[in-house]
Amino acid sequence: MPASERAAPQSGDIQLRFIGRRDELGVLSNAFSAVKQRSKLHIVFVEGASGMGKTALVHEFFGHLETQESIALLRSRCHPREFIPFK
Repeated sequence: MPASERAAPQSGDIQLRFIGRRDELGVLSNAFSAVKQRSKLHIVFVEGASGMGKTALVHEFFGHLETQESIALLRSRCHPREFIPFK
C-alpha cells in the first residue's frame, strides 16, 4: 500500500525508541547472565531521581528478556503509604 494511502498513526500507535543507557542495560544483563550461570540470587537496585528513566530502563530490559529468554518475569510496584505487598 502506498504511503499516501496509509492512515496516520494514532498517538497510542507510536512506539518510542529507547536511546542511551547502554551501561545500565549492561549491568542488568550481566546480573542476569550470572544468575543463569551460577544459579544464585542477584539483587539489583535501580535508583535515581524522579524522571530519570528508571521505569523505562527496567521495561526495556524486561522486554528484551521476554523476546530472548524462556523465563517467567514477576513484576510488582510499590506506592507511597501502601503496606500490603502483591495485592
